[in-house]
Amino acid sequence: MSILQHPSEVKNKKNTVRLLELASSEIKTYVGETENDFQSVKQQLEDDTYLHLLLFPSETAQNWQHYSNKVDSDKKIHLIVLDGTWRKAKKILLLNSWLSALPHLILDSFYQSQYGIRKTNIEGGLSTLEAVAYTLQQIEQLDSKPFFELLDAFKHAFTKQMPENVKQRYKE
Repeated sequence: MSILQHPSEVKNKKNTVRLLELASSEIKTYVGETENDFQSVKQQLEDDTYLHLLLFPSETAQNWQHYSNKVDSDKKIHLIVLDGTWRKAKKILLLNSWLSALPHLILDSFYQSQYGIRKTNIEGGLSTLEAVAYTLQQIEQLDSKPFFELLDAFKHAFTKQMPENVKQRYKE
């Protein structure tokens, strides 16, 4: 799995990619915005032993069931995930036309975010950790519970440091 992370997310204290990297050694994070920043990921697309999918809810996105019949025992999945605010993720997509040319994957179901310590106005907007956990659950039948336990522990530790009047703004 490749995560294309916007530079503004790297030092963000609420960054869930750091948690994903702790949870799985299969995740490689690339920081940047432009095609030059992601050359090594682009080169990976030449490996046709993989089905390369971009997890992004575009107009052309299909759910996993659509792609599952394209994967046989010889082919592996290379999931590419954009990490940043919706505005920053869209910017990465717009600056990298090769991403638009990839098949886009969308989650099979609508999920309510459990993150709570970061706001979004996008209905169904999930943290990167949540989106990856649900996707791995669908594609590989992995139990997403360990990812959400990690997220809950992170939320608890993060909100524990907040004054009570600030903590009340965030859902538990």
